[in-house]
Amino acid sequence: HCGFLNASKSQNRIIVFYTTISCLSSPCIHGHCEDKVNGYNCLCDSGWTGKNCEINSNECESNPCMNGGTCKDMISGYICTCRGGFTGPNCKTNINECASNPCLNQGFCIDDVSFSCACPEGWQGQTCDVDIKECVKNPCRNGATCQNTLGSYRCNCKPGFSGRNCETDIDDCKPNPCSNGGVCKDEVNGFFCTCLPGFRGTKCEEDINECESNPCKNGANCTDCVNSYTCTCPSGFSGIHCEINTPDCTERYETTLTGLSPGLKDSGSLLPSIVDS
Repeated sequence: HCGFLNASKSQNRIIVFYTTISCLSSPCIHGHCEDKVNGYNCLCDSGWTGKNCEINSNECESNPCMNGGTCKDMISGYICTCRGGFTGPNCKTNINECASNPCLNQGFCIDDVSFSCACPEGWQGQTCDVDIKECVKNPCRNGATCQNTLGSYRCNCKPGFSGRNCETDIDDCKPNPCSNGGVCKDEVNGFFCTCLPGFRGTKCEEDINECESNPCKNGANCTDCVNSYTCTCPSGFSGIHCEINTPDCTERYETTLTGLSPGLKDSGSLLPSIVDS
């Protein structure tokens, strides 16, 4: 140690002080020397300890790395190796992976240690980038063919069916296609009409002409009606079909004279009185 003498007079006495300058030899290896009376004090740099700052302290002992980060001790410091999703000197900051919008096809991003995507219907994968092949599960019914599309599928329905999966049998009776009071029965891609009496046709649209079969006899006129007909008989005939021959006056005379004897019939003397009567 180096030193020097200081002398002072006090009450006719000389007092001698021996002062050392210990820091002149730079005893602090990794630090700053602070000179003191009869000694020195080292103010160590970060990461160093000991009287002369000669010991490299292990900064990892205090576990400075957060969120599962790995600490590596260095000279005068440490380095944190962070887990995925974290950053910063001590791995304190959670990285917002959703900031870059990693989820595709309108997927919803959930930020966690890393991130996850809530995919919409028809998509899968870490970033919703994989199109689901829905046709593999045969969703289309009633003989329909399935066509895969991006994020979905389409069913090509057979005639008579509708709906997303062709599950609905189209009711061909709505609206009722049957005319004239006909009753409709739905069928696959069609219908069947049960017609009221007097009508026919696919939709009961035709009024049956009952006069086609000429039901009226003896030259009578036929008038078609709904599920019926009427016969207008000529003079001398009657009945539903004009099948009855009604006797006229001449026939009455013949009938009356038939019962007379041949002599009276031929003489004609009685005829005027019969005619007059």
